[in-house]
Amino acid sequence: MFKKILIGVVILACIAGGGAYLLLGNLNFFVQEAIEKYGTEITGVEVKVGGVSINTSSGEGGITQLTIRNPKDFPSPYAFTMSNITLKLDTHSLFGDGPVIIQEIAIDSPQVTFEVINTINSNLQTIARNIKNYSSPRKTGGNTAETSSSKPERKMIISDFTLRGGQITISHNLLKGKVLTTPLSTVHLTDIGKDSGGVTASQAAKQILSNIVSGAIHDAEAQISTQTGPLHNITDKIKGFFGK
Repeated sequence: MFKKILIGVVILACIAGGGAYLLLGNLNFFVQEAIEKYGTEITGVEVKVGGVSINTSSGEGGITQLTIRNPKDFPSPYAFTMSNITLKLDTHSLFGDGPVIIQEIAIDSPQVTFEVINTINSNLQTIARNIKNYSSPRKTGGNTAETSSSKPERKMIISDFTLRGGQITISHNLLKGKVLTTPLSTVHLTDIGKDSGGVTASQAAKQILSNIVSGAIHDAEAQISTQTGPLHNITDKIKGFFGK
């Protein structure tokens, strides 16, 4: 009898904790599912993850082989390939309904493909347009947001984000079949969502990706300009997607 009561207490504790105990036990699965689901919805192209491994005690772990497919009509299979992503979570923030604290995300040696067709329309430009047109979840009180299906979405705070050591491959019709490669500028962001009590996954993705895209456009334009002259029109159009 005592054993049955003890089991019942544990079950009630899990329910009272908002499912955090269950989440910890299946953390890798939930992280991978969230990245693929929301990433695909936000970018408008398929986002896949090879694997997730997070230590539930320390919150440290990694994500392997994250890929973002190229939009339709662009020849290369992927716009982004990120083989090595390390992260650290504050596992205590998983409990309750406050923002999830992601202490660090570091992407090392990403591979980016920049392709331009019809002179000004690039694959990254298309992804940027998809992000801009994505309908963000409706804001509600507290630290959650509500989607169209009325399911609450936890917010997050990302204390430190770094993308470094990357390379961009450039294909432009003005290059007459020549493919260029150049280092990708480092992207470093801090305290994403801190001042507002957290941001949704779509808001975080938009902020991060807009910085990555604008940096990649700048790097690509600089490299192309050494071959063909200035291409201000591309950069101006990309900036317009993010309200810059």
